[in-house]
Amino acid sequence: LRFLFRGVSARAFVRPFSTLDHSRIRFASKSDHRRFRAVIIRRPPKKAIERIKELFLMNVRYNANLVEIEYPQRLDAYDIGSNIACGCHAAVYELRLRRTSEYSDAEAAMSSASRHISETTTDPIIAYPLALKIMFNYQFDAPERYLWADMGSELVPFVDANRLIKGHLPVLQTLRRSHPNVIKIYTAFADCMPMLADAQSLYPEALPNANFYELIIDQPKTLFIVMKRYRMTLREYVLTVKRNYWIARVMLGQLLEAIVFLYEHTISHRDMKSDNILLDFDSPEEAPHLVLSDFGCALATGSWLVPYPDDTIDLGGNLALRAPEIRCAHPGPGQIVDFRMADLWACATLGYEMYTRFPFSCVHTSNCIWSRELSGA
Repeated sequence: LRFLFRGVSARAFVRPFSTLDHSRIRFASKSDHRRFRAVIIRRPPKKAIERIKELFLMNVRYNANLVEIEYPQRLDAYDIGSNIACGCHAAVYELRLRRTSEYSDAEAAMSSASRHISETTTDPIIAYPLALKIMFNYQFDAPERYLWADMGSELVPFVDANRLIKGHLPVLQTLRRSHPNVIKIYTAFADCMPMLADAQSLYPEALPNANFYELIIDQPKTLFIVMKRYRMTLREYVLTVKRNYWIARVMLGQLLEAIVFLYEHTISHRDMKSDNILLDFDSPEEAPHLVLSDFGCALATGSWLVPYPDDTIDLGGNLALRAPEIRCAHPGPGQIVDFRMADLWACATLGYEMYTRFPFSCVHTSNCIWSRELSGA
């Protein structure tokens, strides 16, 4: 009995409920609680947007940046296929690695089964998984360093671009890391301009003729960009695939992800249109993987502000989808144009096209909307 009375406090008999408060304080402490019970870590449930981000970041199909392959930097290491698109400044062709190429690093990454499929399949995406962008060099006698200085903005999405343009473009700010909703560029190099079968009919002005060959010593060169190939553009998608509002929301969300990523790096695309939005998918029923491409008009100087003293200053390539503050800007001494929110306006106009299948410029224009807002104010 003496041992029992020593172990039990007398206050427990006089005040039997006094120990309840002591127990509450004791077990409220996490350190004391973990001594007697198993540690249970409860993580908050992931939201739908977080699961979508994880899918696009960790899945090799949607994020080709997870596979690091060193591609050759010579044109004779590739097989060039048919023309995909052609514009005023560049032409895009189908591309694949040449099996007899001495550059075996990238070819070794492809299994023999995948090579067999690429040769026997009728799907052009599998047969030619790469895309080659041939930049048009109209100054045939210009040195090679001129190509990197004049066309270097095309390499803004290329993470390893600083190694190529070092010393040519000191003010160009490239992306420090890749993003699944920004086009994947594998490599870029300068080489001789090829004489392809359809070149004379598609872009005769960009081909050197006999008069130029008499004036120059070396063979003209231009810039080549090797990229991942995608199935179609956004414009082709909205014209050929049945409209689906749920898929439109997914595509618009991916485009906003790309805009936010560029905003974090102080980069403005300035040429957003449905032809520069590329989509990749296996069947029309699934939500496409969307990427933003063609950074030739991008503002990548580390600042949103551009002096606008006269009309010779380039404000971007897409006049129809320019933001109202850019469209209505007037040149003059001390005038500054701010591109901070220019891409967001263009993104909203592309969202209009995703949902309605009609271009925004066919119904509205940025300058008339700006005028109505000013008059309403």
